[in-house]
Amino acid sequence: MAAAVESSVETALVEPASTEVKTDTPLAESPMYYNFWYRAARTSDIRRGKMMATTMLETRVLVGRDRAGRAFAMKDACPHRGTPLSYGWFNGEQVQCVYHGWKFDVNSGQCQGIPSCAQGQDLHHERIFAPRLECEERDGYIWVYIPEPSGRLAKRALTPAGPAPVMPMHSEKYKSFQLTSHVETSGDHALTSLMDPSHGPFVHARWWWFARLLLLIRPDGGEKAVVRDMERDFTPLPNGFRETTTQPITEGWFRKQSGSDVATVAADYVMPYSRVAVIRAGKYWVTGFATVTPVTKSTSRIDVRLAWNIYLWFPFGAAILKYIFWVFFEQDRLVMKRQAEGLKSEPRLMAVDDADRQLRWFHEIKRAFFAAKKAGREFENPVKQPVKLRWRATDYRDILR
Repeated sequence: MAAAVESSVETALVEPASTEVKTDTPLAESPMYYNFWYRAARTSDIRRGKMMATTMLETRVLVGRDRAGRAFAMKDACPHRGTPLSYGWFNGEQVQCVYHGWKFDVNSGQCQGIPSCAQGQDLHHERIFAPRLECEERDGYIWVYIPEPSGRLAKRALTPAGPAPVMPMHSEKYKSFQLTSHVETSGDHALTSLMDPSHGPFVHARWWWFARLLLLIRPDGGEKAVVRDMERDFTPLPNGFRETTTQPITEGWFRKQSGSDVATVAADYVMPYSRVAVIRAGKYWVTGFATVTPVTKSTSRIDVRLAWNIYLWFPFGAAILKYIFWVFFEQDRLVMKRQAEGLKSEPRLMAVDDADRQLRWFHEIKRAFFAAKKAGREFENPVKQPVKLRWRATDYRDILR
């Protein structure tokens, strides 16, 4: 076994039947993904004429709505002495610094006045800008584009390469809810926890039956199978990879209602920190869109929106589903908090065969991205070919009692 332990994660895909064990060092100094869109706040959290401060990628960001209801975002720092503008006054059009009273237009970032200037002094305040950031409202969130840190103040926000991500919906009528969790771990560890297929019965215990039902997590040979193995197909995407599976619908009444004999699940990981899962069964669908926003190098925020069009008539269905997912969220938050305690001693970490292959791919993609960035060339996904991965479907019977 010792010969099978290595000090880094290889790019090449290995055969699913391999029993090799890989290790990787903690990414305490892992770089952050700048020049990407991140969820900054829920749209419902910011009313017209209000603003709030948040931290994203160790950058203080001021997010708000002007008098007309338009969302805006800017770096939360006055260019004069660096005091956070969020401590100042906001009239729906301009924000005024609490320290020396400098005023800035929230949509352009342009300085509108410096109270300490004496008569006849002309400092050309219109040439001074508080750095604004591009923002868009999509799917119940205000997204902010976080550019690479720069030592100089830019007059205009860096133009993103494309729009903010969109959550896929498959019908006009649906219900949805949002959840947010603040976790005491890095963005890397938070994201890989979302793609981990084997922690369910140990972390979620008595609630695990619900996730297995919703996500079609069951052995390929059925619940009573002696060999409790599962296979999933994985294919590369330009900036990540996709997991897919098709499962037969065993309940006759649901086959009749949905108009389908099978249900399909497709889950995408896409840089920097997003996970989109879509479950389709005929006319019915469920979509979950989870993102991780690094706050600092050791803390993160996870935002999830779940939408569905099945059983919309069911009383209190959305409230019940939201409560169950909140329980899952809390259980994940607690285990990540416990993991953070162990990571303080910087242990060497292991990635075991197919069950941890997604984790290894995540780190390989990140290393390849930053290597390409440093070399000034286009990023090339190290996940090259479609592959089947296989792991055992763990359940409550695996818990030591």
